[in-house]
Amino acid sequence: MLRRSLRAAVQVLLVVSVFNLSACNVYVPTGIEDLERPDRVRVYLSVPSEFELLDLTANNVSSVDGEVVRWDDEELVLSVWWLESSYGLEFRGQGETIVVPRQHINHIEERKFSVAKTAGLIGILVVAFAVGVGSLAAAGASGSNGGPPDPPN
Repeated sequence: MLRRSLRAAVQVLLVVSVFNLSACNVYVPTGIEDLERPDRVRVYLSVPSEFELLDLTANNVSSVDGEVVRWDDEELVLSVWWLESSYGLEFRGQGETIVVPRQHINHIEERKFSVAKTAGLIGILVVAFAVGVGSLAAAGASGSNGGPPDPPN
């Protein structure tokens, strides 16, 4: 029973760890000249814009998350997966290609892997795992064996 519980706890911990490790990213300011295909970026717009997605039109968009397809002196072309309007509405993209005029770009942030966030998350998970294993071991050690009491001598 304890072995089965421990195995289930480890499996859950591994799934949660993989999910959380994929979120160990940070956005850092960058210039458009430093971008390469397929860098993941967040673009903040100086002019709220409108973009056509597959099933809707996103209006008053103030920031866009996506991957760089190409850029030149006049425009930045992105494959988008997330747009946010100046009103706080959010739109989920499905990799649609959009064109952002360079004069509408306020600033750009590039998504980078964060060693510090990852190390902190791993530390938290190790501590949580140790506490969980300790709790299971303590619960198993303090439980009764369910047998009859020993006869007096």
